[in-house]
Amino acid sequence: MSCDDSILEKPYSDASKSELIGFHYLGKHRKVVKEICLVTLFYTDIQEHRLLVNYRIYQQKSGKTKNELFAEMLEEVLSWGLHPKVITADSWYASVFNLKMCRKYGLDTLFAVEKDRLISTQKRQYERMEEAYIPAEGLLTHLKDFDWVNALRKEEVYPKFHYIIKPISNISLVDKIDVFLSRMQRIWRLFLKT
Repeated sequence: MSCDDSILEKPYSDASKSELIGFHYLGKHRKVVKEICLVTLFYTDIQEHRLLVNYRIYQQKSGKTKNELFAEMLEEVLSWGLHPKVITADSWYASVFNLKMCRKYGLDTLFAVEKDRLISTQKRQYERMEEAYIPAEGLLTHLKDFDWVNALRKEEVYPKFHYIIKPISNISLVDKIDVFLSRMQRIWRLFLKT
């Protein structure tokens, strides 16, 4: 199951007449735009059928963050009886709270993280992801304020992205990152077309 957000631009709408319209930075335009932001959970089965299983409209004035919406939606779908094997998300959703919540429910995670996240292979000696030596096969390391994770740096798809991988039994670290990258490539291709 993947968490992501989608933007529906509303450049000609009067934000004062609709509580759904907000102002957010949009990387595509490299500026703040008027839009409706939809946070979604998509479930993908083994035949790669994708189904929208939950969503929330993100509104800054509501006081809830996108991370809180993710947590709310995840708990909701779990209460419905849907138990995905892996949760994937981009770095926006890789908060320590979300990682701990996924662990609490026994869910494996495959989250992108920002280059400034702190990791350590030696007690109390943390360094930024971008400064760490991470071999091609990955690195077993401690993510600050969380736990031990497998970290992998991949730069051929989208420069400067680093990935945190929570071990999944019976699947190698390289296999996991390849699955994640193929899904992210599809998302990025769609993003770049719009």
